[in-house]
Amino acid sequence: MEASEDAAFNKITRSLQDLQQKDIGVKPEFSFNIPRAKRELAQLNKCTSPQQKLVCLRKVVQLITQSPSQRVNLETMCADDLLSVLLYLLVKTEIPNWMANLSYIKNFRFSSSAKDELGYCLTSFEAAIEYIRQGSLSAKPPESEGFGDRLFLKQRMSLLSQMTSSPTDCLFKHIASGNQKEVERLLSQEDHDKDAVQKMCHPLCFCDDCEKLVSGRLNDPSVVTPFSRDDRGHTPLHVAALCGQASLIDLLVSKGAVVNATDYHGATPLHLACQKGYQSVTLLLLHYKASAEVQDNNGNTPLHLACTYGHED
Repeated sequence: MEASEDAAFNKITRSLQDLQQKDIGVKPEFSFNIPRAKRELAQLNKCTSPQQKLVCLRKVVQLITQSPSQRVNLETMCADDLLSVLLYLLVKTEIPNWMANLSYIKNFRFSSSAKDELGYCLTSFEAAIEYIRQGSLSAKPPESEGFGDRLFLKQRMSLLSQMTSSPTDCLFKHIASGNQKEVERLLSQEDHDKDAVQKMCHPLCFCDDCEKLVSGRLNDPSVVTPFSRDDRGHTPLHVAALCGQASLIDLLVSKGAVVNATDYHGATPLHLACQKGYQSVTLLLLHYKASAEVQDNNGNTPLHLACTYGHED
């Protein structure tokens, strides 16, 4: 029973690997010791008795509530603050058997009081685990994208609001949000290149006038194309695959997007679609001859990522 529950829980947490502290409201004063708390929590499976496991959980909570300058009492940290940190730790710490651990602790722990500090820590972890199990971090509203992909869009929108948006940023923002009309409008500006070609002596001419005409367009930062890239090497097709925008795949491919283009990690759009579990995007990319054999920089094929993130379909 615990094995199947653990498998389902692990599938949810794997889909939330893009989660950031700010996305669930982790306060700065409690984020300082998260790395230490994570290292301590990773020792849970090395504990052999229920009491040792409980002490490990208590130490994690104590580390969370310890500021750089002074010790903060557990009582000064509200339940919501603690929950947000525990949620982050549960997602980011690779413990594959949480259900088995909880069952072991609860069934074999002998204590005269469930209201002591150890009991409180156990209850807090149970609440955080149940919160994730119920889909509160990964629920998909009707006709909406998954939580992880809304995070991607939210992060990109935040980035765009902090800087002067370049045309490439705008293009990627519209792709992430599925704004097909704006994507088509921005990419249609590429058609103006045909006018430049018509003004050349001939398409392969390299005289000074033609060279200036062509280089001016190539170096123009206002020009966006299906080959534009962001700081991670993502093309428009990568963004569409990452955000599950199946309706934009046809448009981008028709505009000349390279189906097997790789980002700086060696991942193709098919890698990202399989990682996120977007079946319709995956099928469309395969229809357009996306290679299922390409390996990223870690040696993973798209199938490896689909299996790793628990996407059975």
